[in-house]
Amino acid sequence: MAEVYKAHHPTLDRYVAIKILHSFLSEKTDILNRFQREAKHIASLSHPNIVQVYDFDSFGVLYYMVMEYIDGPTLKNIIKDNQTEGRLLPFPESVRIVSDVAKALAYAHSRDVVHRDIKPANIMLEKTNRVVLTDFGLAKITSGPQFTTTGALVGTPAYMSPEQGIGQPGDFRSDLYSLGSVFYQMVTGRFPFIAETPIATVFKHINAPLPWPRTINPDIPEELEKVLVKLLEKNPVDRYQTADELVVDLETLQQNLSQNARPEPVQATSHLQPSVMKGMAIALHVIETGQILALENAREFTLGRLDGAARPDIDLSPYNGLKQGVSRLHASVHIDHDSAVTLVDLGSTNGSWVNGIKVEPHVPVILNNGDIIALGKLILQALIR
Repeated sequence: MAEVYKAHHPTLDRYVAIKILHSFLSEKTDILNRFQREAKHIASLSHPNIVQVYDFDSFGVLYYMVMEYIDGPTLKNIIKDNQTEGRLLPFPESVRIVSDVAKALAYAHSRDVVHRDIKPANIMLEKTNRVVLTDFGLAKITSGPQFTTTGALVGTPAYMSPEQGIGQPGDFRSDLYSLGSVFYQMVTGRFPFIAETPIATVFKHINAPLPWPRTINPDIPEELEKVLVKLLEKNPVDRYQTADELVVDLETLQQNLSQNARPEPVQATSHLQPSVMKGMAIALHVIETGQILALENAREFTLGRLDGAARPDIDLSPYNGLKQGVSRLHASVHIDHDSAVTLVDLGSTNGSWVNGIKVEPHVPVILNNGDIIALGKLILQALIR
C-alpha cells in the first residue's frame, strides 16, 4: 500500500521516515481514507513506545506521512536472525519486549484506539533498546464511526484472534491475543497455529486447541507459560481484560526471571523424540510465510529453485528463494521409512545450516523435529511426527 523512506530534515538536522502512499492508490477513496486515519490515529497518541507522526500532507497525487525515524530492526528481523543461528531470544528479553508493547497498547486502548495488526513486522527495537509499536494502518477508534463492516477479515492470519477470524471487528482483547501469538513465536520458535493456507490458519485459531508452549520448549518457565496461555484463550472473556492487567503480570515475571542467572540463548529445537521412527510424517514449515510443505515418506526430495534445466522436487521460488540466496539445486532431504531424516547440502552457493551450524557439502546431517534449517537466508523448520 505504501513505501517508507529514510530522509534528512536539513533545518532540524534530524532523520525522519516518510511513508508515501502509492500514487495509483490515491484515487481509491477507501484506501486514502485509511491512510489518513492512520496518520490521525498515531498523531493523537504520545507514548515512548509508539512511533510519532510529525506531519501529513500531499504533493500532487502523492500523499505522505512524516514520522519518527527508528534506528533499529523490526522484531521480525530479530526473530529471523536468531532462527538462522538456531537460537531463540532469552526469556527475560522476550518478556521485556512484550511488556513494552503491552504498555503501548494500554495507552492506545485508554484513548479508544485498537491496533488490530500486532505482529513482529510492526514492532521495532531501536539501538537504544527502546521498543516501538508502528503501523496503525488497520487501527480503529472504538468510540467513533466504524469503517469496517462485520464479516470483513482484518489482520494477519498467523497472529489473528478468533473473533477477527470470524469477521467480528474485535476489541482491546483482540490486540492482546495477537500479542500473545507474537510472544508464543518468540519463546517457542514457531507460530501457535500453522497450516497450508492463510484461511486454514485462521480456522485453527478459531477451532484448534493451543499446543502448550512447554510441550514445544520445556525450558519455558511455568509462570511464563501461564501468562501465554491466558493471552491465547479462544474466548475473549477468558483472556486478560486489559493491557494494564497484562503489564502487572509481565513485570512480576520479569522480576522473577531477573533473580536467576541470565540463561544462554535457548536452542530453537523442540526437545521431542529424534526422527527415528516408523511411519513418520514429515513437513517443512516456511517461517516467513507460515506455509507448510508436506513431504512423503521413503524418498529423497531436492530443494531449490525452478530455473532452466534445474528441476528440484520442492521449488522454493514462491517463498522468495532467489532473493534469499537459494541455489537452483541447493539441498536434499532424505526420508528413510524405517530410519532417520537427513539433510544434505548439494554444494550450494550460499550454504546450508541446521540450528546455526553450517552443513558441510555432501555430508548428511540428521534432522529432528523442530530443527531450524537455513538455506542461504531462507528459514525453514523441520516438522517430524
